Amino acid sequence: MSLLKEEDLINILPKNGPTVEETIKYLEKYTQDFIIIKMGGSVLSNKNLFNNLIQDIVILRKLGLSVFLIHGGGSKISKKLNDLNIQSNFIDGLRVTDDKIIDIVEDVLVEFNKEIVDALKNQSCSAKGISSKENNLIIVKPENDILGFVGKPTKIHVNTINEIIKANEVPVIASLGLDEKNQTFNINADSVAGAIAKKI
Repeated sequence: MSLLKEEDLINILPKNGPTVEETIKYLEKYTQDFIIIKMGGSVLSNKNLFNNLIQDIVILRKLGLSVFLIHGGGSKISKKLNDLNIQSNFIDGLRVTDDKIIDIVEDVLVEFNKEIVDALKNQSCSAKGISSKENNLIIVKPENDILGFVGKPTKIHVNTINEIIKANEVPVIASLGLDEKNQTFNINADSVAGAIAKKI
């Protein structure tokens, strides 16, 4: 159970949020658990939605809950590819990703990751960005030959997770991973969230 007192909760909770009594019930139930939030790329396109999510995460952390944020970036990737006149093809909802597209995907997701981390830090919420370029967390294998550089998680580096938890930071995880040859792969963000949830 959280050590927060009722007056602390009154100061933390938003005016239009849950009551102190409701919050205490949830704290009793979830204080020892990890909360995994999957954020779609479309959230960044809506500034109000993005700011609300950041505020919610900050409140969860003030309540003493452990939060993992996993993000994709499909809409931002599509916009970037359209700006560059590069056509996207999808198979079963997954983007076919060749060697040119994977570089763009990686750049967009790394940039998006930094924006999220910066937004949390601006609210005095410690956060750690994780992508294929920095603190890689996920080892992958290709989904199939047709999709190109689209991977499925095969291993999660638990030590990296444990270090971030010990540092009391929010892990902000881009849906990217590396294969055994250090090649970057795009991953479906739902698959990343599922793999990490199973591991922790």
